[in-house]
Amino acid sequence: MTRHDFSAEDFYRGLDEIFAHHEAATKALPYLQSALASARATQDLTAELTVISEFLGFDRSHGRHEHSRELSERALDLRTQLHLENTPEGTIILINVATALRQAQDYTRARTLYERAVTEAHHTLPDTDRQKAALYNNFSMLLSDTGDLPGSREQLLHALTLMRASSPAPEQDPDIATTLTNLGLLELQLEDTSSALEHTHAALSIYEEHPELQESAHYTSALAGYAQALFVSGEPAHALEYYEKALALIEKYYGKSSDYYATTLENVQLVRAAVPSTPADREHLSGLQLSRAYWEEYADTLFAGDLRELRDRAAVGLSGHGSECYGFDDELSRDHDFGPRLCIWLTNEDFAQYGPALSARYDALPSTFRGYMRSATSPRGQGRSGVMSIDSFFESITGMSHAPDQTGEEHLWLSLDEATLAAATNGEVFADPLGAFSARRRGFRLMPEDVRLYLISQRLGMAAQTGQYNYARMLSRSDRAAAVLCVSEFVQTVCSLVFLVNSPASAGYLPYYKWQFAALRRLSSRMGTRLADVGDTLEKLATCPLDAHAQEWIDEVCGKIGRQLRADGLTTSTDSFLEWQRPYVEAHIASSSPLVHSIQEEA
Repeated sequence: MTRHDFSAEDFYRGLDEIFAHHEAATKALPYLQSALASARATQDLTAELTVISEFLGFDRSHGRHEHSRELSERALDLRTQLHLENTPEGTIILINVATALRQAQDYTRARTLYERAVTEAHHTLPDTDRQKAALYNNFSMLLSDTGDLPGSREQLLHALTLMRASSPAPEQDPDIATTLTNLGLLELQLEDTSSALEHTHAALSIYEEHPELQESAHYTSALAGYAQALFVSGEPAHALEYYEKALALIEKYYGKSSDYYATTLENVQLVRAAVPSTPADREHLSGLQLSRAYWEEYADTLFAGDLRELRDRAAVGLSGHGSECYGFDDELSRDHDFGPRLCIWLTNEDFAQYGPALSARYDALPSTFRGYMRSATSPRGQGRSGVMSIDSFFESITGMSHAPDQTGEEHLWLSLDEATLAAATNGEVFADPLGAFSARRRGFRLMPEDVRLYLISQRLGMAAQTGQYNYARMLSRSDRAAAVLCVSEFVQTVCSLVFLVNSPASAGYLPYYKWQFAALRRLSSRMGTRLADVGDTLEKLATCPLDAHAQEWIDEVCGKIGRQLRADGLTTSTDSFLEWQRPYVEAHIASSSPLVHSIQEEA
């Protein structure tokens, strides 16, 4: 590519050849840099915009967010100079720039551009143009990243509608299958397991009814997506069948050494561990599955007659304290506080009027169901199930009936530890026609961004002090007991950091110590999880804190944390000592409250 003329056809041909020969890692960047220089040398604005469009995609996939921001501004400027507003080309530029800014976590600007693109696309892109469906797909991802899961689902449903309308054969379109799988996985986060099962099954059906489509990586994703929906809905044995089928295909196409195989293998092991070993005459059911089946069996009994109208206002599910609420119960869990049980949540008004009558009906339900008997209730298990007001449920766990406000109540958010928030937001909601309980629950799930960033800073400081600084010093003093405590603090701190980096809105919160590694393994097995590869190292540290390689393991974890912070745009520093990353992270905190600034600037 010379600096004196530019051919778009030659540019695309050269780029295609680089990717076709799998040389992108070494040749794509210099090729794009040369092409951009050539386009600018010719002063051909259209050529420059052509190269920038491709460069944005490269920057997105390689975490070059600062360069991506610069190119985004130039692309928007060229769009104006070339008078591309309200044209198909101009709309696609908006989509590309918004997606680049979303990847750079400039969510506010990205949302503005997506919304402009949506407005333009109504008249610039026909419904048959897959770029229009891609717009809604990408907008959905932004809303998911920012915690607006209902809005994300709405955009994904819009994309699905467009894809079905434009596809010549929607019943065998793998892109539609992929969108259905993504929709189902999103609905699992929204705790709408029935819809998640419907959509992931519909995705899988496209491949099962058209075997010629199964020679594709997307087929393995559909298998794994349906397996995940089955697992979350309380059917681990059924889920295991699909996970194992996906694993076999991944081995065939990618090999056992691939990250894809390793992640799926972890899922298989997790699901296999959840399949209980029970007597042959008893159905295999997890606590959540048992509770859901109990609800489906006795819902009509609970809300018959004069309580029929209450069913439209009552929320039912299982949440709170207890291993089964986290989905981690096994045979050992069943000696106390286990069995067929429900939480029934009512508004204060309905609880005052109907609470006693509904409680009497609940207490009269059979204590044995499908071979499981309600086990003895421990002193701490009192009040975990039955009929209760929404206020009293959250007050019993958090001390608050409502989540603190998003702004101005940082002190209240900081008074709630992660284990408390995990207990308040775990489990499943089987029914909530009024939506009051689910809305309250979402409030506790949506930790304010400033609080999240402050806690990330706190965790960075503790990880640096315990792992990078004090561990070696304690060993130098021959204080092995203190060194073990350093590792313990480091491991728990990084477990917390992983959940915070992935955002509680989508990842949930780290539970109390007993289930921290189980929760970390489950989070790490999800596609797209940040820092998914630190879990194994943390387990080695937890089990062998005085190993000769422990300091190397600590440094390895800290290095990955630093790289993730840079990839997320939270720091530009390459310093390996995590303490020095804190000012960079806290610089992103918008609030001036001293409560969320541990690094105070001098006046």
